[in-house]
Amino acid sequence: MMHFVNWTNQLAIHQSALMRGIVRLGWRATMVVDEEVSPDRRALGWDTPDFGGVNIVVRPQREEIERILGEDPEHTIHAFGAALEYPWGRYALRKAAQSKCKMGLMSEASDPDGWKGPLRWLKHSVRRMLFGERMQFVLAMGQMGVRWFTKCGYPMEKVFPFGYFVEQFNVPPMSYEKNEQPRLFHIVCVAALIPRKRVDLLIRALGRLPSGRAHLIIVGDGTERARLEKIAGLEGVAQAISWCGALPNQQVRQIISESDLLVLPSRYDGWGAVVNEALMAGTPVICTDHCGAKDLLGEEWRGEVVPRNNLDALVSAIARRLEQGSVSQNLRARIRDWSGCITGSSAAAYLQVVFEHVYNGKDKPIPPWQEIRGAFRQ
Repeated sequence: MMHFVNWTNQLAIHQSALMRGIVRLGWRATMVVDEEVSPDRRALGWDTPDFGGVNIVVRPQREEIERILGEDPEHTIHAFGAALEYPWGRYALRKAAQSKCKMGLMSEASDPDGWKGPLRWLKHSVRRMLFGERMQFVLAMGQMGVRWFTKCGYPMEKVFPFGYFVEQFNVPPMSYEKNEQPRLFHIVCVAALIPRKRVDLLIRALGRLPSGRAHLIIVGDGTERARLEKIAGLEGVAQAISWCGALPNQQVRQIISESDLLVLPSRYDGWGAVVNEALMAGTPVICTDHCGAKDLLGEEWRGEVVPRNNLDALVSAIARRLEQGSVSQNLRARIRDWSGCITGSSAAAYLQVVFEHVYNGKDKPIPPWQEIRGAFRQ
């Protein structure tokens, strides 16, 4: 039996579907993490997701790491991700390389901006020089990740576009107050209120849309909230915004499913799993060209990609959606149907064929979200 070991930081809500999908393929699956769910993520509404059937190891000691690495190496594949931010994760990487385990990376691109950008590139490049020969694959989050890791020196033939994948959600009957205001077009933004997310840009965009036509729902909290509320007042749109704060994920997905458009205006997002959540609810998306999940918006009926930090482009994209009116049930159904290619089962099937290519010489696969009617659509 094959065994997949995911070395990361925590039990994330955007990895549980993939890991359980791997179990359904008949594999063993293990998550090695530093903690179950970090306090900052819990503050954003995360809870411990369902990893039923997956073995969980939390903050392992060296003896436990060596036991995991030494267990049936012929049939075990190790993917190193956010665990490399911790001493125990770096120890595991060194031991895996020394032991000649089947191994690779599963990671998003680092933020290239600011004075730390070159240092992040240097860190990844040094890691590639030290361990790159032992890395048999890189599961890079989106085309942004592909560009980042090839820039760090990994050969293109080892790099595979990948992503984050969220749980499927049964859309409940409409309950949000949209029913009380049928003329309003509901826009939702789900983001930590921090500078990188550029929620300020979205608020300014709302101020340039026709008055009284749209309502913005902001889900999330953070250090920027007071400043953002002030901007809303100055833009004259304070009454057109609902501030929901941080909410449990199920409640967030309910709101997304009842909105006409999700906007993720980030300056940078390694992926942006809220894009998956919106598409799986049948809600179109606008995100920036520096969000990894922009790869999921390859056709305009699902959404649009705009240049980051560009107010005019964001206003124009939202205005086009506003003119089309509330999302029809037919469009919602079409988007939800398409989202079958980004389920945990579909991602696990793609990952299995990636490994068949890497270790058995099969053809290099195309990600299911690019090959919409390919073999992985489920």
